[in-house]
Amino acid sequence: MMGFYAIALTCMFLSIFFLSFAMRTMSVGVSYAIWTAVGSILTLIISRIFYKEMFKPLKIVGVMMILTGIIGLELAGGL
Repeated sequence: MMGFYAIALTCMFLSIFFLSFAMRTMSVGVSYAIWTAVGSILTLIISRIFYKEMFKPLKIVGVMMILTGIIGLELAGGL
């Protein structure tokens, strides 16, 4: 059980580290949007792998909308 805690804490630390690294070249809003979207998408993928959760069409559409929003934010740049 302690192994799971160690993995979780390591992933949390790396997540914050990479967020701070991304904020050096991106605006705070875009980097935070990407950070939260990646977390959401990875959680969805992990739930599919470990808990056999089904991908319903509406879920896939939602993930695609998140990705489209992030791409739009990045393309908008400094607007």
